[in-house]
Amino acid sequence: MDLCGSRNLDWVASAGLDLMVTSQKRQLNAGEFYPNWGVAVGPDGSVWYDAATSTGRLRPDGTKTSYDIAGDGPITVDSRGNAWVPGHMVQISLISDSGQISEFKFANGIEQVAEAADGQMWFVDVTGGPAGPRIGFIDSNGQTKFFDAVNADAVGFPNSIVRAPDGAVWFGTSDRRLIRLASESDVTVYNLPWPDAAPGPFVVLKDNRVVMVGDREILDFVAGNGQHVVGAQAIPAALPHVPKDAAEAAAYAAARDAAGPIAKIVLTGQSWEGDHAAEFVYSINPNRFGYALVVYVVEEAGAWRKYDSFGTQNLQPPTPGLKEVLKFPSGCLNVHSSPSKGSEVVACLGSGTEIEIDGLPAYADGYIWWHLVSRGWAVHPLLFCTDYVPTNRAADC
Repeated sequence: MDLCGSRNLDWVASAGLDLMVTSQKRQLNAGEFYPNWGVAVGPDGSVWYDAATSTGRLRPDGTKTSYDIAGDGPITVDSRGNAWVPGHMVQISLISDSGQISEFKFANGIEQVAEAADGQMWFVDVTGGPAGPRIGFIDSNGQTKFFDAVNADAVGFPNSIVRAPDGAVWFGTSDRRLIRLASESDVTVYNLPWPDAAPGPFVVLKDNRVVMVGDREILDFVAGNGQHVVGAQAIPAALPHVPKDAAEAAAYAAARDAAGPIAKIVLTGQSWEGDHAAEFVYSINPNRFGYALVVYVVEEAGAWRKYDSFGTQNLQPPTPGLKEVLKFPSGCLNVHSSPSKGSEVVACLGSGTEIEIDGLPAYADGYIWWHLVSRGWAVHPLLFCTDYVPTNRAADC
């Protein structure tokens, strides 16, 4: 299939891994592979792999060596045959081609390194320093140098930073751009050709051709019309967020207040706008350490403001289509004929009642209201009353 110039494929699914060395298949012990990104090939044909509590090397002749290094990220093998193994975010272990082990410790999170043409091992520091995310390199003497890059981001995890055939290294940004770094003084910034594209793991092929796994799609393009900047220290700040409308502007401001000044905030495809009320779902610091933040806003006197927000990983707060079972220590939930406290109460739903939200939110009388299938309208706060009610919402129930 010719992918040149394509954007969409139906779906990309991962398959099991058969480890191949030359033309022979070699069987490894069951369960020996740990994270599915922990495998890399060296210049001599050796395969390095993550084995949960150790790092293994399988040479072309079948010899296998185990090193007492527990990896926690993608393995990189440099042009000299040395394996670089990130470990638990605060150190990188270097296993030399001859088997010697060195460790580089950091105060922050380093997930992957990539070798540039000048031999420096570059990385993205996703946690960052006082100013936020950084990039940096480890030189041949083991010395580390950092550069502030507040929009640097691990958007391509587990390919957080990758090497191109010409020796340049590439990484992504929080505002959906790609950075090509040939050396400390040779840096180019590229925009993705589709403004709505969601970047993900990527590789860079010959002549700046990029193949990237996006959100249920393959992005295949040649990076062009780049902006050349004067060195790694000049990587531009993130582009400002452009809200879709006044409701989303208020929601984004609330998300920024909740997540902090340097967090990456991405509006997902989930948003609902009803009658003077809206719900927006943001991904905060997506990829490996992120979480979802749901923000509800309401319109009063022609202006939008925050009504409620909820950070969630396993619990789904009130949203169109939500099904849940109510739980109250006593009493019941009043259901109204319309979204108003003065409207008729048509039912009172007790603990154990299964409900389903089937409409957009509405705001009236100081409450967001949700419509329940075949029942009526109920106020937003009491729809958190389930077996999984958050601690800070239990008093409402």
